Formats: sequence, structure tokens, C-alpha cells
Amino acid sequence: MARNILILGASYGSLLGTKLLMAGHNVTLVCRAKTAELINREGTEVRIKLRDEAVHRAIFSRDLPGKLDAVTPANVDLSRYDMVGLAMQEPQYTNHTVRVLMVRIAAAKLPCLSIMNMPPLPYLKRIPSLADMDLEEAYTNAQVWERFEPGLVTCARPTRRHSVRRKRLRTCCTSVCPRISRHPCSPTRSTTRCCASSKPTSTR
Repeated sequence: MARNILILGASYGSLLGTKLLMAGHNVTLVCRAKTAELINREGTEVRIKLRDEAVHRAIFSRDLPGKLDAVTPANVDLSRYDMVGLAMQEPQYTNHTVRVLMVRIAAAKLPCLSIMNMPPLPYLKRIPSLADMDLEEAYTNAQVWERFEPGLVTCARPTRRHSVRRKRLRTCCTSVCPRISRHPCSPTRSTTRCCASSKPTSTR
């Protein structure tokens, strides 16, 4: 059964989105207006270089069984979705329009899967040894997370072995063109590579 997945972040989120599209699920990427227009017009392209292969594989969203669209934070209709993917860097959730969307997501009690650069605060509250610790200072604005139920937030982070392998594969998750790597939904500098260049794309 196909699910409808909302993903906050159209750069690193494109990689997760592509995998979900390949499985037949429907994906909406949350991003800036110009980026949303570009994705809705042309779709996304994820380029992956596998070990022992000389060239990158290009995977186009338009060729996959799932359906892809993109929208700005203010125009998200949460009633359409079964799950939310959190694919922005932690500081980017303090953006006003994104923060308003986060309040709405928490109120809707949608299950959330994080692939952020650090675990969401509600997820850490699920760990008994951390539940009573003061962890708020580690976050840019911990109030972003205060409405979320810990039981509805999970985290998918690669192990160290997988992180090393991912760097070796030089996965590119920039959608369509290098401009997307500069919007507030970009991944970290160390894991982003622009489709149009072999040089790492800075997001700062």
C-alpha cells in the first residue's frame, strides 16, 4: 500500500525521497517557493556512484513508480500525509515558517522519522539514561520540539561504518541543479556534492 510522506528539506531529503519513490510511495518535499516550482516542473535527479562503478548513476524522479511534488512550508496540507521525514539541519527548524509547520505537525500527531545532522530532542527523551538530563542547551531553539510526543519521533542515523561507506560512494543528493544546495534545507558541507561539479558544495 502506497503511503504519502512529507519530507522537510529538498536537498538531503531528495535522497530519502528517491528511495521512497522507488518503493512506490508518494513524496512531498518542503522547500522554498522557487525550488518547489523547479521540482514541480522538472522533478529531481539523484546521482549515486557505487563502488567499483566508474560513473555516477542518475535516478530521475519522473521515472519512478511513486509520485513527487514540492511545496512551501506555509502551503502544506497535513491531512494528506501518513508520516513526516525530518531532513533539514537542526538550526534550520528555527526559521519562522518552518517552525509554524513544526507546531502543526506536532498537533497532528504524525509519526516523524529524522535523518537530521543530530537526533531530535524528543527522540533523546525516549532513552531512559537521557530522559532526565538537561539537553536543551545543545539545540539552537529547543522550544521547536516541546510539543512533540517522544513516542512519535524516531531517528535513522548511519553507523560509523556506513558513514565511511557513504563518503566513499560520494552520494550526491542535490536536486536538479546546484542552486538547490543553497536553500535552508541543505545537508552538511561534508556530505553534499553538487551534480554539476566534483567539488563539495558549501552550504555556509
